[in-house]
Amino acid sequence: MTMNDNNEILTEIPPIHNSIDGIFVRNGYKKNFDFPIHRHSEYELNLLINADNSRRIIGDSISKVGGMEMVLLGPNLTHGWKKGECRNNNVYEITLQFVPEVFVDDYLIRFQLMNLHDLLHRSANGVAFGRRSILKFFKDIELLAEMDSGLERLLHLVSLFHKLSDQNDYTQIASPAFTCIPPTMSSRRITKVCRYINEHYSEPLKISVLGALINMTDSSFSRFFKIHTGTTPTEYITDIRLGAAARLLITNPFQPILEICYSCGFNNVSHFSRIFKQVKGMSPSEFRTQYLS
Repeated sequence: MTMNDNNEILTEIPPIHNSIDGIFVRNGYKKNFDFPIHRHSEYELNLLINADNSRRIIGDSISKVGGMEMVLLGPNLTHGWKKGECRNNNVYEITLQFVPEVFVDDYLIRFQLMNLHDLLHRSANGVAFGRRSILKFFKDIELLAEMDSGLERLLHLVSLFHKLSDQNDYTQIASPAFTCIPPTMSSRRITKVCRYINEHYSEPLKISVLGALINMTDSSFSRFFKIHTGTTPTEYITDIRLGAAARLLITNPFQPILEICYSCGFNNVSHFSRIFKQVKGMSPSEFRTQYLS
């Protein structure tokens, strides 16, 4: 990881201040495809073509890139790309950045643009679009790079994201606990339980206590939770704890793994290491080494 002298992740200041619409776009072919891990306060849509086997690092997710990919990143989400095993010296990239003020929550809700509201909320953890959306909107995104700064480009951006939000082929990248973003669920009762878990994951959590929060028996609560979240309460708690552990592995590079294990609610370091490797594909120490290398 590239850091400054204080061991902090680099903060990028995009040249958005040079535009009157709060949008910055660059595109072109790259031979040296390496972007150090950094963050910035703007949204970013990144589209790559011919970047097979390069490495993508977003939040606590480390993965290889396919032949083409498009990801949307929310403000202050850590991200970077490494050439890795990519042998192509002709990677095509479009990077689109825009200020959060382009989309205001109150207006999205007022105009009932809930799909767009939801997409932007999910981007706090990063979302990856499928091949269908990439092919469908590639020309629209490329057109933004050709347009001059101004109202026309701003309207094109809003229209593009309105259409992107209606797609259903995008998936979350980083874990919720890594970004500390409060969950939003259709059920207020589930939201209440999830918020409680997010605030108390470092403590022992019993199904009976969680069910009591919304006046439900253990079995009824477990079924209710699975219906609304697609996962069991135990699996959700484990995901939250793993995300928190990944965040500590990155932000506290000298904190002992044993200490991280217990501070995130795990009571057995071997169990923690086994679950971490099962989910992340590598041990906690390997994850830290790859992220910080």
